[in-house]
Amino acid sequence: MSVSRKRASSTPADLRSVFGTNLRRLAAAEESVTALCAKLGINRTQFNRYLAGETFPRPDVLDRICRYFDVDARILLEPLEVQRPGPAEMIAGVAADLVLSKNDFGIDHERLPDGLYRFWRNSFNFPDKVISDMCRVYTQDGVKLFKGYELPNPMLSQAARQTPAESVYYGVFLQHDDGVSLYCATHAARMMSIGFFEYSLGGRPDFLGGISFLTRRRLIGMRRLSFSILERLPPGLPAGIAAARECGLRDMDKVPVKIRDLLATVPASI
Repeated sequence: MSVSRKRASSTPADLRSVFGTNLRRLAAAEESVTALCAKLGINRTQFNRYLAGETFPRPDVLDRICRYFDVDARILLEPLEVQRPGPAEMIAGVAADLVLSKNDFGIDHERLPDGLYRFWRNSFNFPDKVISDMCRVYTQDGVKLFKGYELPNPMLSQAARQTPAESVYYGVFLQHDDGVSLYCATHAARMMSIGFFEYSLGGRPDFLGGISFLTRRRLIGMRRLSFSILERLPPGLPAGIAAARECGLRDMDKVPVKIRDLLATVPASI
């Protein structure tokens, strides 16, 4: 059971000090305080009181300061380094503004319901073999997410095997006219897997089929593009345990017949 922890209340003097420190840092990049005051239309003596943490500005003056420096009213309460987004937030913000906010990518939850799945694909590293992983599809705050776990590869040496952080990969789905795209990565790698899956592979509503592309340079004997299948598992623990036992790397003739047949139905050209 989680316990909610509230932030300790700050005194007026503490808050004025935070505001003064933030304002000094912002003003340091300006030509001079006098020139800045002229641009903002603020009396220099009054501005000095803000810098010293002696007083707060009126709401209209605060609005002028925030607009000029492109910050918000949190400048009164939090240090600037807490407010500034990191690289991940910056990238997400740019992607949201350029792509996501201009289109409707809301997921069809009936055709891609939450639950346990198996992820089947031709291996990137061993092109003549098939690999399957257990994965979970779930919805959080209206966003369809993906979490998968790749078993250790028995064909690699212990030193070359993935770390736990590299074995768990996370992703997000976007809806398209006739299927979904999936963007996955681990917390430890600079590669992404980008896939597209059509609904009802081979006329089976519990199977989605398509392709997965790995964002890495071309390596001899390895592939970057692979045919892939998402298999929705029946609800219940027994079905999940039985499916988990079939996961891992295997020869094509060891793959369940229905999966082998469905992999063969994926178009050979894209």
